[in-house]
This record gives sequence, C-alpha cells and structure tokens, in this order.
Amino acid sequence: MNKVYKSKKDQWLVWITWFSNIVIIISVIYLFFIEGITTYSLVYGISMILVVLFLYFLLSLTYYVITDTELRVRSFFFKWNIPIDTIKKIFPTNNMLSSPALSLDRLMIIYGDEKKIMISPENKNEFLKDIASQNPDLIFEGNTLINKNDS
Repeated sequence: MNKVYKSKKDQWLVWITWFSNIVIIISVIYLFFIEGITTYSLVYGISMILVVLFLYFLLSLTYYVITDTELRVRSFFFKWNIPIDTIKKIFPTNNMLSSPALSLDRLMIIYGDEKKIMISPENKNEFLKDIASQNPDLIFEGNTLINKNDS
C-alpha cells in the first residue's frame, strides 16, 4: 500500500497566506521603484521572495503517505517517518500548536516513547481506516484508534 493524503487546508489560512504573499510582493516592487536597485533593496527583495516561496511550498507540499509499514509525514522539507506498529493512539484534536497540518481539524498521533505529531488529512475517517488496516493491534473506540496492547 502507498496511499497519499493531502493536508486539509483551512480557508482562513489560505487567504492569510495569499494576502501576505501579495503584500510582500507589492512591497518589494515598491521598494525597487522608490529606492532603485541598491544592496539593501536587493537583499530585502531576495529575502522576501524566499519567504513567499517558503509559504507557497508549505501550502503545496504538506501531505501524508501510508505505506505497508510506515506513516510518512511531509511538510515542505520537514519529514517524519512513523512506524505504524509504534502507534499507540490517534484521536481528533483542535490543538493550535505548530504541526505539519494546514487545518485545525486535526488528528493527534501518539507513537513510540510518547512522541506526538498532529496532522490534518482531508478525509480523516478513510485515513484512520487505512492506518487500522495496516496494524491489527489498532482498534476503534468511537472516532479514536487505540493500540489494544497499550490499554
């Protein structure tokens, strides 16, 4: 199995990101017209364009892959490989802490020695069923997956 899930994206986050990118691009263009191309404006312009690219790729390259043995979490150049057999619990959360999730409609995954990561697959129910199909020790209790050996 190699199934890819895109991250669900909250519309407010998409709008804020695009608005920020537009403001940054306009400010760089404005600076070049006012200041001309100086060392300062060039350094500022390049660094701001890198911020725009970072935000764009962050929105575009956040996804999750379920393989036969792993959950692979990717967010731009950040990567996590979580062995499915180490997953202890997966449950819904709206926690706002930073994570490779582009929505507040998230799943908290507890794995290994109490490591945690939050993700936001577009179809949470299908995602949970696919994870459970890869590890027979994971059982449903409502909308939560729990490892029956860790109870």
